[in-house]
Formats: sequence, C-alpha cells, structure tokens
Amino acid sequence: MNHTKQSVWLDTQTLLLANHPFKTVTINQICAASKIHRSTFYRLFLDKFDLLEFGIAQLWEDYFNCLTFEKLSTPFQTADGFFLFHKPKNSLVLKSLILSY
Repeated sequence: MNHTKQSVWLDTQTLLLANHPFKTVTINQICAASKIHRSTFYRLFLDKFDLLEFGIAQLWEDYFNCLTFEKLSTPFQTADGFFLFHKPKNSLVLKSLILSY
C-alpha cells in the first residue's frame, strides 16, 4: 500500500478527534491509526511535530483555496464559516491542538 503524508495526517486527525491531546499522542499510536510501520512514518516525517506542521499547512491550504475576492472583504466571517461549517472536522482538530498546550 502506498502511504502518503496526506493519508497519515488524515488518520492522525482521527486520533485527535478521539480526544487525545497532541502532546500525548505517540508515534506508535499514529502508526497504529495509519496502519504503517514506524520506519514508514520516519520516511515521511522527521517526528510528530513535522507531521503537525504538515497538517497545519494542509488546513491553511484548504482555507486559502476557499477564498474568493468577495470573501476577502469579510475575513473573520470567512474563517468562521470555513472552520465551523464547511470543515467542522478541522475545527475539532484545531481545538484539540490548542487545548493540548
């Protein structure tokens, strides 16, 4: 099976949504959730913080892809709409990350 950074990130989101604060999530848990070997994880990422950086970049990319010129005039409403309505899973992941620290 071809594992990508994206697939590992999606599986890690599931862990975070299951009320595991990011600071307590282990590489073993990430590997188990993604059904990958630790060596595969380390081939894709330096550590769990590298995975987190990748995930945050993915959230920003999704957010910026939804922007249009009209939405730029109301940035806060656009952000609320994106994180609360269009991508509620993103909102839960961000909440888990924020509450972790």
